[in-house]
Amino acid sequence: MAGIGFRLKKILADDTYTGLIKGYFFGSVLSSGPWIFTIISLAVTQLFSARYLTIQEADTFTTSITYTFALSLITFGLMDAVITRYLADKLFFKEVRILFASFISILSPVLLLQVTLASLLYSFADFSWSYKLAGISLHVLVSSLWVVMIFLSATKNYIAIAISFLAGAIVSALASIEFSRDFGAVGALGGVILGQAVILGGLVWRLYHEFQFYPFFSNEIFYYYRKYASLIWVGFLYNAGLWVDKILFWFLGPSIRISGPFYSDELYGSALYLSYVTMIPALTIFLVKIETSFYIAFRAFYQAIEAKKGLTEILKIKEQLILSLRASARLLVTFQIGLCLSCVVFAPVILNFFKLRQELVAIFQIGTIGVFFQVLMVMMGIIILYFNGIQKVIFLYAAFFVTNLLFSLLSLKWGFPTYGYGFTAACFIGFIMAYRLLEKQIQNFDYETFVYQPIMSPNIYKIQETEPLEHAQFKMETKSG
Repeated sequence: MAGIGFRLKKILADDTYTGLIKGYFFGSVLSSGPWIFTIISLAVTQLFSARYLTIQEADTFTTSITYTFALSLITFGLMDAVITRYLADKLFFKEVRILFASFISILSPVLLLQVTLASLLYSFADFSWSYKLAGISLHVLVSSLWVVMIFLSATKNYIAIAISFLAGAIVSALASIEFSRDFGAVGALGGVILGQAVILGGLVWRLYHEFQFYPFFSNEIFYYYRKYASLIWVGFLYNAGLWVDKILFWFLGPSIRISGPFYSDELYGSALYLSYVTMIPALTIFLVKIETSFYIAFRAFYQAIEAKKGLTEILKIKEQLILSLRASARLLVTFQIGLCLSCVVFAPVILNFFKLRQELVAIFQIGTIGVFFQVLMVMMGIIILYFNGIQKVIFLYAAFFVTNLLFSLLSLKWGFPTYGYGFTAACFIGFIMAYRLLEKQIQNFDYETFVYQPIMSPNIYKIQETEPLEHAQFKMETKSG
């Protein structure tokens, strides 16, 4: 994603208000596109379609969408980090001509898995067949969006991407309102499906337009699952930790059962989902400012090693890397603290604007504080991954999952006044752990860089200047045979 950040920084370099707005708008779209526009379209839909939907239909509609995001994110977490690594390698070796074919190859098994899971989920619910079909279709579309969002890091036309999301949000809101008039909850869900289809179609067309299609399918991604099996746990544990408290409140909290495994949580979930909106500016700043400046220093360190610079110069670059990271972190923390305090102070006004009950103010306030710690934990985890600290991040996200699970169970046991404190406590512990892990990683990464390098034949580096390592190894094996 640092490559996107560099291109967005060129927009910000205009040094005008227009350039500033454009840069951060595109950053928001690329970091949180499906999330932002789904929230907007849902808010508009709920506001205007209330006259056509009964309370039960409205609850069914919103619960289906919540379940779609939860299940698709948790299961796609098993693939997210591996696919990202695969795409990063292709971009590094400049094999961009096969990107669209790779996208199709990866999307096919994802769709098969998600159709199976969604069909199984809806089979336990007593919905009409039309509603079940709509729910499964939405799940497949959203899951496809997670795949295409990874590949968007290779594209350059951000205006087309933003237009796709904006058009999809407008279509989703208008179609949901219109269809709900005659078809109730099925119509409202059908409108969202239409909007998501517009977004997905626009993004897929963008990929095809830039990279074209070379008529072959590749099973190379399965090799990556074997080679980088530990990355499977990174995405899964984070998303599972993100949703475990909400799932507990669905089944064990004061929720309303819609049908089968579908529960509507109007207390804990609705307030906490709103607090997650405060992550969007932080993710944008990280994409546009922090990751790019860190990557420059990070790359300079390893370039100095490749150029066989002296130890003094290498250590000096390391110090510059640390200073760059700290300076960028101060910017993010300062902004996020201001945003967090503003949300806490004006919580009653914010909840009133979104038509939420005032007794949820405390959950929203404590949830916003929890999100503050969570976003810092996530960003430090990303930096640790730059240093190949996969096992450290797995340990971090496993601890986040376990603590969120245990503390949320305690919140349920102690009652409504403690709702949200379990999540916030888990995020705070995750933040402390991430800080300690990152601090240790930065202190030792120069040592680890030299100690953990594999010993190879010097000839391999001469071959690798012009072609990928896998190809070089294959040629060497052929010659030796």
